[in-house]
Amino acid sequence: EDLAKGSKTPAFELAEGYDGVRKGYSFTGWQDDKGNNWPYDSDKGYAPVTGFLGRAISSMEDMKSESAPKWDLYEMSPLLDSSDITVKEWNKIATVIYENYSKYDGFVVLHGTDTMSYTASALSFMLEGLDKPVVFTGAQIPLCELRSDGRDNLINSIIIAGEGMVREVCIYFAGKLIRANRSTKVSSEDL
Repeated sequence: EDLAKGSKTPAFELAEGYDGVRKGYSFTGWQDDKGNNWPYDSDKGYAPVTGFLGRAISSMEDMKSESAPKWDLYEMSPLLDSSDITVKEWNKIATVIYENYSKYDGFVVLHGTDTMSYTASALSFMLEGLDKPVVFTGAQIPLCELRSDGRDNLINSIIIAGEGMVREVCIYFAGKLIRANRSTKVSSEDL
């Protein structure tokens, strides 16, 4: 029985062949090699900080609106450079979605842009039969910067996930919603 009919088990199965898929972890995302995923500016350049994203989202006026989707934050530990993400981390992300599938209308995964398309594509195959949105997003300019594209990417991703109209893994970036397993990063500088 699927979730739409009241079952407490997910309507999809995790694809076979992935070791460690059944471990439980919390997740928000990782930064990329430029520190673009929700960092603060330190004397050593951009660095991720546990709890930064929750404070940043909570301070956004748009997210305080009555019409904003409700959200919970799961944060992976440790926060990693996206170039260090492997199949092990893909499994962790899939596990969080699997274990929380019945609690939410959709999921947003924050990820560094360097390897986002690889992770999103892998998850599109791992989450077979998915009937809810899983929206990957990130930023070219860090969220802590005035001109950051991260704010709009994040807010729009949360809205897309909250509406539940998309029923697959996708990437929202720079005003475009892209099917995850059809995505490619084409520039590390353009917005």
